[in-house]
Amino acid sequence: MSSQQRHARLCELFHEHLGSDDGSSSVYVFVPDPPTNEFGSTVDGLQVQALAWGSAGKAAVASDLESAMRLAPAMFELWSDKLFVLRFAETQFNAHALRAAIEHVLSGTPMLDPPNFAMAKFDWGDLVVEEG
Repeated sequence: MSSQQRHARLCELFHEHLGSDDGSSSVYVFVPDPPTNEFGSTVDGLQVQALAWGSAGKAAVASDLESAMRLAPAMFELWSDKLFVLRFAETQFNAHALRAAIEHVLSGTPMLDPPNFAMAKFDWGDLVVEEG
């Protein structure tokens, strides 16, 4: 895939599927399922937050659209079976609240005040679910 094609696909992901405007008031979370062995080194290399959730889940958190656009190609490269990309409208998440939000969205864990979110789920590279 050329760099222009990749950029077009990322713009489609963030603007059409996840409804991102300028991204200034959103948190983007990438959740590979299952997480790959290369996940930690990939996230460290891009200087974004890694977050453990549930019993064995891992997520990469980007605090703005620019960071998410930089992170997305790396997440697609270390493909596992599925990749969930979430956009939460709130930006004031601490690690505990973000874990709870991920568990609520992906595992159906009850939450008193669920966050506003959009989700795209990819299965072996194909967009299969869009919510939010």
